[in-house]
Amino acid sequence: MSSQLTMQLRKRKGPAAVEVVKVKKETQITSKIREGRASDSSAKVGRGRGKQQIKTENAAVDVEPEQVLPAGRKQGKSKGVVKEEESDAGKLVAVEMQDSSKPTQGRTGRGKRKGAKKVKETDIPPREVAVKTEPEVNEVRAQSVNTGCNGGKFVGAHCSIAGGIWKAVQEAVSIRAKSFALFLCSQRQWQTKPLQADAAAQFREACADHGFPSHLILPHGSYLLNCGSPNPDTLAKSRELLTGEFARCEKLGLTLYNFHPGSTCGVDSVEECLDKIGESINMALEKSSGVTAVIENMSCQGNTVGGQFEELRGIIDRVQDKKRIGVCLDTCHAFAAGYDLSQEDGFQKMMVDFDRVVGFQYLKGLHVNDSKGEVGCHLDRHENIGKGKIGLAGFRRIMNDPRFNNIPLILETPPELGYAKEIKLLNSLME
Repeated sequence: MSSQLTMQLRKRKGPAAVEVVKVKKETQITSKIREGRASDSSAKVGRGRGKQQIKTENAAVDVEPEQVLPAGRKQGKSKGVVKEEESDAGKLVAVEMQDSSKPTQGRTGRGKRKGAKKVKETDIPPREVAVKTEPEVNEVRAQSVNTGCNGGKFVGAHCSIAGGIWKAVQEAVSIRAKSFALFLCSQRQWQTKPLQADAAAQFREACADHGFPSHLILPHGSYLLNCGSPNPDTLAKSRELLTGEFARCEKLGLTLYNFHPGSTCGVDSVEECLDKIGESINMALEKSSGVTAVIENMSCQGNTVGGQFEELRGIIDRVQDKKRIGVCLDTCHAFAAGYDLSQEDGFQKMMVDFDRVVGFQYLKGLHVNDSKGEVGCHLDRHENIGKGKIGLAGFRRIMNDPRFNNIPLILETPPELGYAKEIKLLNSLME
């Protein structure tokens, strides 16, 4: 603006008029510059936005900016322990078959049984979400796996401790399990290595990080245990091992310990065997705190006890602290013992008998296994879900019965199919 024009405006209109003219001029110039820049760079801006959008989509699919995966986590099933369990089960069967020529105390011709209802479920929630403060991290992790489980079903599997006992937690996470089982030490040896403090700490931390509370973790006892053995040496070793396993549970923050009751070996009567088992449990409970002994129903094979619910009740009656004794039902064992879980009436009979004889207040877990053998065969032969004689209809009844809510539902099936697939299959049966 010329100095003459400025002077004239100041004379006529004052300083305010000059400022108005300046603002108008600057506005016109600015708008022209913006138009020019927009037309020159529109293609570049469009491409830039496109790249940013693609990056965001990839982040959402691959690794979200705020998502943290567990260190060293691998997808897929873990091998080893399940095969060991199957092979060891076979060894136990071989031992029992040697005894089968001896008197079996009238243990053949077991009957069938029944009971049921329904529930529901959705997808498993996200594993972990990274946040800024440590208290918030812990809160989120505590809710990561096992909260909000629609239908109340917590399906899991027996996981391997190869490489460290905390590895079982990592495998459980990788197969999207909501509960899990594990051996606390080698199931093939009487003598076990002491549990190191750092290993126990890692296990407890992993359970806390991934949201596995103690009532959804069901350790399995060694197959060497026979807490009702007529052999004094075997009985002493079994009691020592049981006491040691309870101590391990305490160090690991676990509150359940599942094991096979024992066998008469064709020598003692069933009642004498039950007396020894009850005494063994009482001895181990007295030397520990906070751990519940969980006895498992058996298939009535050979001289094993626990195939009949009355025998499980007999053990419970002999345990002094009733708050620290429980039962784990095995579907394959129940089927082999005579309960036809493939049929509605057989399922209902099992449920009614269990409630009448044992009581659902003692139910602490379920081993979810199909059966290779026919109903009442007395053979302990596990099969993948839906591929055995129980069939999918039998497991659909289980997955929709609320009496199996809020307890660990543990797969102990052959490893070929993979636990992740079987967990997904069982969850899909919920209505």
